[in-house]
Amino acid sequence: MLLVEDVMNANPEVIRLGATVREAADRVRAAKCSDLMVVTDDGAFVGVLSEGDLLRRVLPTFAELAGKQLADASSLVAVKARELAEQPIAPLVIRKPLTLGPKDTLVRTASVLIARQIRLLPVVDERGRLVGTIGRSDVGQALLGSTPSGG
Repeated sequence: MLLVEDVMNANPEVIRLGATVREAADRVRAAKCSDLMVVTDDGAFVGVLSEGDLLRRVLPTFAELAGKQLADASSLVAVKARELAEQPIAPLVIRKPLTLGPKDTLVRTASVLIARQIRLLPVVDERGRLVGTIGRSDVGQALLGSTPSGG
């Protein structure tokens, strides 16, 4: 029986809770990922910062766009992005997200990922420490990937 620890990414993209939005955006871009795992300075898992949440924060609301032209909307995005850049990530972090443990089965993991429509989950040990991440592609490869042929 395959377990999360057998196929998880043991080197997830991590950012410290005290980081700024600019640092998070730079990290997302450099790592080409859409989720950062957030930890404290002593390594305790705090939550997840998603690229989508960062983008939603700089996009104007419908109320802000009322009566504005497209160029005005673009300017508004630029202003909001500059204002947000040096703000801490803490208010944007998804706290207490769904997590898995290293000993969870891949069948349970696949069920959770599909039922909850989640792409990636943090893997946290019994001490509350982030030990990895596991995503749909990890599970799919492990469960459906090619198997050695006899020959």
